Amino acid sequence: MEDDRQPIDSDGSARSADRERAWKEVSGESDRAAALILHARLEKFLRKSINDVFLQHGEQALRLLGDDDNPGVLGYSDQSRLAYCLGLVTDSEYKDLKHLGRIRNRFAHRGDYQSFSHKAIKELCDKLKLAESYDLLDDDSPRTNYTWTGAALISSINTAALKYALIKIKQFKGGGGAIRTSLGQQESRRRSRRPIGPLVAGRPRLPALH
Repeated sequence: MEDDRQPIDSDGSARSADRERAWKEVSGESDRAAALILHARLEKFLRKSINDVFLQHGEQALRLLGDDDNPGVLGYSDQSRLAYCLGLVTDSEYKDLKHLGRIRNRFAHRGDYQSFSHKAIKELCDKLKLAESYDLLDDDSPRTNYTWTGAALISSINTAALKYALIKIKQFKGGGGAIRTSLGQQESRRRSRRPIGPLVAGRPRLPALH
């Protein structure tokens, strides 16, 4: 996968750019196409971000996660669960990942699901909370909620993974090549700190990087 994610800027501009890019990608598309395109982009970011926090890469990681051409052992649901266990997403973000997957599957596998106005789709979109909590919604339409939730998750997962990568680099340089702190210890410290900004509201701060 080509890594087209934006680096983290202190003012949050990169995270905003991720959101805007995801939004523009589906503008003008039909409801069904928009749902599938955005979810495919979310899947790519999820897979790449999980790979970023692995301590070992290569064949075994590829076998687990797959790539753009070949599915891995872990599908979207399992990768979402893994992202949660690694601390890349919060409780509420994990719930929204599951809801987005269900919405995507309705559009992908049911011919009668062509619009966000479908009752079942609207009910699932009503369960999405992330975009509302970030105050990103200009209206209360199901499509807007779905799109901004997916875009916000892309940015949030990207932010968490890149911060983990920076921690690993710091530890590698300072520890003679050994990464001595486990991801579990990082997550424990992460949860003890305050949120780092509006895009990741509710996400605990990672250890400070100096």
